[in-house]
Amino acid sequence: MTRGSRPKRITASDRKKKPHPFAVLPDYLTRAYSKARDESGAYDQIENKKLRPSFHDIRALGIWAYFKAGYPTEYIQALAGHAEEAMTLRYEAGHEKPKPMRVEAGLSLAAVNFKDVDWQTELPKELSDLIDTDEEN
Repeated sequence: MTRGSRPKRITASDRKKKPHPFAVLPDYLTRAYSKARDESGAYDQIENKKLRPSFHDIRALGIWAYFKAGYPTEYIQALAGHAEEAMTLRYEAGHEKPKPMRVEAGLSLAAVNFKDVDWQTELPKELSDLIDTDEEN
């Protein structure tokens, strides 16, 4: 196919997949990236082609880099074209080893206003009594 021209051959399979002859199918970038990656020889040391970095791997690294640079999640979500924030957050997780964090169980129940809580279920009497006792003190 030359630039600006109609594809020379449209198979019945292509007609079924594409809404029009110039439509780009969802896996086009993935296949084009893999082909260019293999033709360049950049990852020839990895014999199994399925283990070589994919377009998705490169895209995921880019999304993660935006997180590391401090961009807001809403910005990254829009940039990535994700409909759900949860999908964007999946790209942030799992790249770095978790770092240990020093914690202490120093919560004072006096700091929690239990009267403002709209409980989904009825509290067990023992817990209800504990909260009422704590509020009286």
